[in-house]
Amino acid sequence: MNWYKALIPFVIVVAVVVMIELLPVQKSAPSFTIETISSTCMSEEHELDIRGEGNSIVITAPIQTPNPCYSVAGDVKFSGRDIEVDLSAISKQGVCIQCIGEVTGKVVIQNLTKEIYAVSVKTPNKATKTIVMVK
Repeated sequence: MNWYKALIPFVIVVAVVVMIELLPVQKSAPSFTIETISSTCMSEEHELDIRGEGNSIVITAPIQTPNPCYSVAGDVKFSGRDIEVDLSAISKQGVCIQCIGEVTGKVVIQNLTKEIYAVSVKTPNKATKTIVMVK
C-alpha cells in the first residue's frame, strides 16, 4: 500500500551522503613562515636544503653576510604549482663582532595539496630551482 513511505528516510540518507561526497571540501590556502634559525661567524659554507615533509615544503637557506649580526626576511609567491621564495639578509643595528657571517633562514610552506611543485629559491648568494613532491 504505502510501501513508498518507508523508502523516504532511505532516500534522504542517500541524498545527504551523495551531497557530502560531491561537494568540494574547502581546504586551507597555502601559508608560509620565515624565521632566522642561526646567525654565526662562518666556519664552513653550508648548502641550501629543500625538502617535502608531509603537506609542507621546508627550506633551510644559509646566507653569507659581512658579519653575523643579520636576520633573514623574505617573501613567498604562489602561482599554481610554482613556488618562488625570495630571501634577503637584514642588518641588525649595533656593535657586532667582525668576521664573515652566515645567517640561516628556515622557510616552512604549509597546507599544500599532494602535488609535485617547482620551487625557486633566491638569496643574495645563490639562486636554485628544484622539483619537490608533497605527499
